[in-house]
Formats: sequence, C-alpha cells, structure tokens
Amino acid sequence: GKGLRLALRGLAQGRCAVCGRRVPSAAPGCGEHGPVSERGASMQLAFQIPSLTPQETPGYRVTRLIGQGGFGTVFAAEVVDGDRAVAIKVAHRERAGANLCLEEEARALRRVGAPHVPAVLGSGVLADGSAYLVLEYIEAATLAERLVRSPDPIPLPEIAAIVDAALSALAAVHARGLAHGDLKPE
Repeated sequence: GKGLRLALRGLAQGRCAVCGRRVPSAAPGCGEHGPVSERGASMQLAFQIPSLTPQETPGYRVTRLIGQGGFGTVFAAEVVDGDRAVAIKVAHRERAGANLCLEEEARALRRVGAPHVPAVLGSGVLADGSAYLVLEYIEAATLAERLVRSPDPIPLPEIAAIVDAALSALAAVHARGLAHGDLKPE
C-alpha cells in the first residue's frame, strides 16, 4: 500500500539532462554523465521537441504531446480519414543512435505483439532524418499517474491486477528471447 507508493516514488526523483535516464534520489547522479543538478518531475530533457506537420506524417493529424524520453518523443494523433487514435514516436535527432534504438524497438514490438504491447502500424523518416513509428494508441493512466492521483494506498486487488498485467507482458517478452531493461511507473 503506502510503502509501495513511497518506494515507487523514490525510484525516480530526477533525470539526467544529457541522456534522460531516471536518477534515484539516493544516487549521486547519472552513471554515465555525472551529477544531476535538478531533481523532480519538472526537469526538462536536453532534447528539442520536434514539430510534426501533416506533410511529414501524411494521413495523420497530431493532436498533442504525450511524453518525452531518452531517445524519443511521443505524440497523440488521429488518422485523417478515420476515427482511430494513434501514437507517433519520433527519434531525437540530437541523440546519436536514436534512430537505431527506434528501429530495434519496432522489431521487438512486432515480435511480442498484442495484447501485451501496442501494434506497430507504420514507420518512416522525417525530412530532418529522424525515424518515426506509428503505433496503436492505448488510453490508460500510468502507474505513476495513479500513484500521484490519490494520496490513499492502492487497494490490494488493484495492485494485484497491475502486477499481474506487468508480469504477463514480461513473460511474453521473455518467451520471445527479449529482455525489457527499462521498467518504470511512467
């Protein structure tokens, strides 16, 4: 309950401004880039958020920014000639190897498949050379959002359902010879 929420909150108190890695509050800094000068959820990554135009993502209309991570930015979008929501993940052009990371992620997502991961619906390269993926959009609150939303402990049946879903997805990943390596409440 409350101990789990506090433990999860303590896992990621900051991010490295260079690579975006989460840095636990007890750590002196990022293992690769050194001390983290700011801590907390408001810390900004050192990557510019790309702007997507209809010409760059034909058939999709970007509606909002979902989030930003170490090698990519994710946008919510709609299919122009339909009512389907999608997510578009764009590799950071400033980060060396980001396109390769996105390609590897796409291969892993295709190997694992539904219902454990979002379906890969398409891919491409923007005019600036950044790779992007079009993914199935899954509307759901993250565990981090759930922990922040309520000051009360998460009821045991809800915790059991969350853990069961996470372990089922990990079992599917491992059954295909893959390892996740970046589990987080976000």
